[in-house]
Amino acid sequence: MKKRFILCFSLLTLLLLFPCGQRESFSEENEADKRHVYAIQNRVFHCYHEIGASLGYFPDDFYRLYPIGLHYTFHLNDYLAWEVARGYLMINQE
Repeated sequence: MKKRFILCFSLLTLLLLFPCGQRESFSEENEADKRHVYAIQNRVFHCYHEIGASLGYFPDDFYRLYPIGLHYTFHLNDYLAWEVARGYLMINQE
């Protein structure tokens, strides 16, 4: 069982690491196609704090669940953020 898990995990990792179907054509390409595109202007606003809420509904045969959630995220820079807290309250109805 453990060997199967390791084998499946390694195959899944290999499939996700190497994208399929992206082959370069052998024909000559224009120089404009090879150029990289960069942003012309920087961002005006930076998101430092993010507070979010979520509501849900899960129907079941015997119960109805109503989850209510809140989360707080602190953004360190444009590329890195830290989700400080996330909490859910599940309201049950028979």
